[in-house]
Amino acid sequence: MPRAAPSSATTAGIAPTWSMPGPLVLRLMGVALGLLMLAAGVGGWLVVRAVQQDALQQLARQQSDEVDLLARLFAGKIELLQKQLRAAASRIAPQLLAQPAVLQRALQQEFAAMPWLASMTMVRPDGTVLVHLQAAQASTARASGPVLHEPELHQASAAERAILQRTVREARAQMGEVPGDGPAAAHIAFSLPLLGANGQVLGALGVSVPLQTSALFAPAVAAAPAQGPQRLLVFTRAGRILFHTDAARVLGSVRDEPGFAPGTMCAPPVLGMQEHARVQGVYLASCADMPLPQWTVARVSAVPDLLGAGAVLRRGAGQAALALLGVCALLLLGLMAWLAQPLTRLGRAAQRALRHHDGASAGALAAAEACALPTLLQPWPAHRPAHRSDVQALQREAAGDESTGADEVDVLLVWLQRLQQEGQRQWQRSGALAAQLQAILEHAPVGIALSRQGVLQLLGRQACQLLGYGVQELQGCSARRLHASDADYAHWRARVQTEFAAHGVLDGEARFLRKDGSLMWARVQARPIQAGDAEAGILWLFEDITALREVRHQQEWERTHDALTQLCNRASFEQRLGLLLAERGQAAQVAARSGNVAVVHAGFDPAEAGVLLFLDLDHLTLVNEVAGHGAGDDVLRHFARLIDSQVRHSGWAARLGGDKFGVVLPRCSLARGQAVAEQLRAAVQGLEAAYHGHGFTLSVSIGLVPLAEAHWHDLRTVLRTADMACYEAKRAGRNCVRTQPVLQDRGDAALTRGLRARQA
Repeated sequence: MPRAAPSSATTAGIAPTWSMPGPLVLRLMGVALGLLMLAAGVGGWLVVRAVQQDALQQLARQQSDEVDLLARLFAGKIELLQKQLRAAASRIAPQLLAQPAVLQRALQQEFAAMPWLASMTMVRPDGTVLVHLQAAQASTARASGPVLHEPELHQASAAERAILQRTVREARAQMGEVPGDGPAAAHIAFSLPLLGANGQVLGALGVSVPLQTSALFAPAVAAAPAQGPQRLLVFTRAGRILFHTDAARVLGSVRDEPGFAPGTMCAPPVLGMQEHARVQGVYLASCADMPLPQWTVARVSAVPDLLGAGAVLRRGAGQAALALLGVCALLLLGLMAWLAQPLTRLGRAAQRALRHHDGASAGALAAAEACALPTLLQPWPAHRPAHRSDVQALQREAAGDESTGADEVDVLLVWLQRLQQEGQRQWQRSGALAAQLQAILEHAPVGIALSRQGVLQLLGRQACQLLGYGVQELQGCSARRLHASDADYAHWRARVQTEFAAHGVLDGEARFLRKDGSLMWARVQARPIQAGDAEAGILWLFEDITALREVRHQQEWERTHDALTQLCNRASFEQRLGLLLAERGQAAQVAARSGNVAVVHAGFDPAEAGVLLFLDLDHLTLVNEVAGHGAGDDVLRHFARLIDSQVRHSGWAARLGGDKFGVVLPRCSLARGQAVAEQLRAAVQGLEAAYHGHGFTLSVSIGLVPLAEAHWHDLRTVLRTADMACYEAKRAGRNCVRTQPVLQDRGDAALTRGLRARQA
């Protein structure tokens, strides 16, 4: 838009007059005009096409409704004929089959009551004809009565014989078309079985109706509305035409009909009325199925004839639209030229500035380059400001103050400068974060790696050193490179997926292949970068435990540890606890002899004599029964790792057998022991495991016993008391902590009774 402050234009020596747009603006105007014409053309074509499609859809719906109505009328006629045939069959008593003369008179009466019949036939179960009546010529048929033929089956056509034989054989009603020798002889045949009291077939009654009779198509065709040149036809499932508005096409093939090309016919008849309409070339064909005879009623119309009524209106509307388009194009070009005036003057002022810049001296050029940023920020096309007040005004304009008079180009320049500054700050922050990350990767004492979809994206120095690679050698490589075989890699991936699905994290041990071909055992901790989405990336932490693994596999380690959970076994636990109690007892005796009861030994405080925790994992039997013992073992392993991680710095843990575990906190007060026990209970309650589509919520019952001074030598009593405290936690509803002091010897009998009751 032109600047609101006239002083700027006057100062610049440029009058705010009309200027011819430059090449860029002219190209933009040409592109806009072309796009307008293209949009108008495409839009007009789409509108015309949409109008035609809408009109065609309405015509198709209307035509489909008409065809559906005809199909229902035809179906109703056929159903009425069947009802009349059933009524006639019901009036024939079984004993009449043994009286041919009486049966003949009865059939003649029924035949006379249905003037549209062409013939009526009664056969025995063996297929021999009892009575065969056939109508005379149309002019004398009902005047002279039906013609009685000799009872010979060959008098009926082959199609009629097949229908009657099928009726006797299958003991149910039959219907089918009989083409005959020409359009006038084509008819439809109906047949019904005559059943005895016990359901046996006594015979079959069959009739035939001419297709061209008024009983079938003539009233329905007369009731159907006509719209222009159309063709109405009825054809069978095989494509034979039974009725056509052009009588010469009767008994022809529907595939020869225009609008019914092979492969594009209406869908074959199915159970229930279904409407079909489609455009084939210039023809609109609508079909409706008749369920019982499995015929299809179709109407074919020429699309140009249907849409021809609106052609004149469309031509008039198109001419008016073209005229309006021309006016809009002229208005668009004028408006664009007027709106581009500020940009045009800006370009010309820039050209003059460039010519002035080219003619300046070297010193002036250096000064101009030093002031490049303020020059970019001044409002064009005014003279360069002598102060920075204009720049500040532009900044206020960018902040929302509209009283500065700066136009959009000036505000855009200020905004670009701010974006550049913000980008520089973002770059600096990103550089600082990258430096911090690099420092972590360089100096972390554990191996750190980041992978995505099985590809190593980032590795720390310690990780590369543990694996024997250089810093950049593994980056971008597949994790398969760290495994000895494809089978090991597949097993590892399956394990990772299972652990993530069950616990959301991985904490275990794994074997990796170093660059020199040697194997390394590592403790691996992994978790997805985004919770629940391992494909987004996985963070790995691992440390070398090869030496520890070697120690573990020594005989002494295997003797004192549980193979499943890697914790101390019961024998080792009792031995270690017994040594602790004996040591405390000896220290107490020394303190008693010396008279110093405040400090027992090496800074030992009796108030922190320690606690014993007896843990019983709840509902493990349910996991074993539902998900299998493999899932139960996995739960025990995770439970053991959780206990070990919680108490490894202040005590030790052991598996006492089955789902029972023990924890000893040697230098721990009763309050601290209760806090640790509650922390363990809450941590186990937060575990959720999923196996084979079943989710399990875990809990633990904990019995706590303080290591009382009076029982430092009595290991058996301490263990039994801890077991009873855990039992009390079970009785209290599980998932809780119960504290119980060590029972005296006089309570051993009661303790024994309680343990027996628990085992029961």
